[in-house]
Amino acid sequence: MNGNQHHRNGLSLFEVIVILLCLIVLASLFLPAVRNGRDDAAGIQCLNNIRNVTVAIHGFASSNKSRLPAQAYYPSKVSSNSDEQEFYEGHSWVVSLIPYLDHCDWYDQWDFDKPWDSTVERVAGNGSNTSLAYMTLPTLTCPRDPVSFQQNGGLSYAVNCGIGDLAWHTQTGIRQPGRVHSGQHHLSEPFDWNGNGILPPEDLEDSAITRDFTLFSPQIGNSKSAEVGIPSSHSLDKITDGTSNTIMLGENINAGARPGGTRLSWADPQVCSNGLILPIDARRLAPDAHASDGTLAALVMTKPTNPGINRALNAGKGNAPFVNSNHQGVAVVAFMDGAAMTISEDIDMGVYSRLLTPCGTREREVTSFVPEEPIANDSF
Repeated sequence: MNGNQHHRNGLSLFEVIVILLCLIVLASLFLPAVRNGRDDAAGIQCLNNIRNVTVAIHGFASSNKSRLPAQAYYPSKVSSNSDEQEFYEGHSWVVSLIPYLDHCDWYDQWDFDKPWDSTVERVAGNGSNTSLAYMTLPTLTCPRDPVSFQQNGGLSYAVNCGIGDLAWHTQTGIRQPGRVHSGQHHLSEPFDWNGNGILPPEDLEDSAITRDFTLFSPQIGNSKSAEVGIPSSHSLDKITDGTSNTIMLGENINAGARPGGTRLSWADPQVCSNGLILPIDARRLAPDAHASDGTLAALVMTKPTNPGINRALNAGKGNAPFVNSNHQGVAVVAFMDGAAMTISEDIDMGVYSRLLTPCGTREREVTSFVPEEPIANDSF
C-alpha cells in the first residue's frame, strides 16, 4: 500500500455548500406547489360546502311554495304585564335549513317557543336551544376561515340581505316595523325613494321599493304575513333579474357572531352575524337615483368599513356584514340558480351592486321595476 495514499471520511466544505444550495432550490420549488395544492383543496371544499347550503335553501323553498327562508325570525308573545305583543330573538335562517342539512334530529329538538340562546330544556335530557346552537356543522364553514372552521357554532357563509342604511353597525336590539333597531327590514329603512318627504313605515310605497332591492329579510311576528300583508323574503319566482344574475349567499369570515359576542353560533339571528348588506347613503337618494343604469354603486357607503369584496378582512366578527374571504384575490359565492363560483375582489362596484339586488332597474317617476340586462360571467 502506498504510504502517501489516504481515504476521505466525509464531504468537503464545498460539497456540503453545493448540497445545501440544491436542497434550498428544491424546497423553493416544492413548498409553493404544496401551498397552492392546499389552497386549491380548500377552495374546492369551500365551493362544495356553499353548494350544499344552496341545495338546502332550494329544498326549503320547494317545501314552502318557492319562498326563501327569512334571514331571521323574531316571534311574538303576549306581555305578562299587558296585552301588547313582545318580540324576541327566535333564530337565524340556518335553523330553518337544519332538516335539509341532514340533521332532522336537531330540528326536532329545537324549541321554537324560546329564543335561540335559551338554556331551558323543552324535554328533559333533550338539550336546550343553546346546546344545539353551539354544535358544529362543518358544511357551514370554509377551511380558510380559521376562527370558524371545525369550531362549535362556526359560520362562514351569509345570505344576501340586499340594501341597508348606514346605521347597521351601531344599532342593537330587534328591528321591528316602525322602530329603530338592528337588522334589516323594508318597513324600517329610512329610504325616501319617491322624494315626498315621508319615510317608512308610513310610506308603504317606499317600503315596497326597498323590499324589491332585498332578497332575504327578517320575519317579524308569528305569521308569514305579519309585515302588513307583505311576506318577509323573496320567492324564487320573483327574481326578475334572473336567478343567474343574483347572489344568494357568500363567504364572510366575519360572520358567526355579533359585535362583542363571546361565542360563535350559526343560530344568532342578528343580520351582522349571518347576513350580507350593501349599505347606501339615504341622504344621496333621488327619485331617479336607480333609474339610469341599474346600479346603486353611486349610493354605496364605504365607511366605517368598505363593503367591497375582501375590503374588511380584519374587521372582526359581527363588524362587517360583507363578502370577505381568505382565498387569495377572490371570494366564493353562490347564485340563486344554485351555481357556486369565485368572483374577483377587483369586481366593478357597479356590477357587484347589480348582483346583490334581485329586482332590477326602477323606471323614472314610477315605482315598478324592469329586469336588468344580463351580466356576462367575465364581468366577475
